Amino acid sequence: ALSVSSFLKIKIPSNYDPETHTYDGLWDGTFKFAWTDNPAWCLYDLIVNDRYGVNSYYSVTPDKWDFYEAGKYCDEMVDDGLGGKEPRYTFNYLITESQPGPDMLNQIASTFNAIIYEDAMGLVRLSVQDNEKQAVQIYNPTNITSEGFVYSFADPSIRYNDFTVTFLNPKLNWEEDRRRVTKPYGDESINSYGRIPYDFNAIGCTKESEAI
Repeated sequence: ALSVSSFLKIKIPSNYDPETHTYDGLWDGTFKFAWTDNPAWCLYDLIVNDRYGVNSYYSVTPDKWDFYEAGKYCDEMVDDGLGGKEPRYTFNYLITESQPGPDMLNQIASTFNAIIYEDAMGLVRLSVQDNEKQAVQIYNPTNITSEGFVYSFADPSIRYNDFTVTFLNPKLNWEEDRRRVTKPYGDESINSYGRIPYDFNAIGCTKESEAI
């Protein structure tokens, strides 16, 4: 069995402290080996490793700067629901069987709201969906027509509003545990449209707060 984060030392940025989840100054693009539970760097390792990763089958080159930005996003401190702070995303997962490379990579990327893709030059890129990005267009009255904007929304009656999240709970001897989450629509949507359930498996998640 192969554990991506718990037992392996993997490549991480040379300016990164995986114990404090902090980055010291600008990164020069070099790496060091250390333990980490940052999902972006676990994913990077599964691509570049030439023994058990994608590169053991065929040569691919990930954009390390994309992964660096994603890694910092995963390490940003957020509320843990108990009055403290914790990294936004961590990853602790035991890989016990072979899986198709693209399936595994996309599965791990999804744990921190990212997608992985190959650009026209053959470079493996990573894009995080909900992190802050620079504006690509500024709108003001000088470049908006009198008709304004047209918005489209999914019908509220088909939006999921009742989630059951499965994660591994260390307090239960690492057995599966579940939490019911009705955010962001809450009981108001359930009262209006009925329960529209969705079961979600939080892969690599070992914290109740992160699962929620």
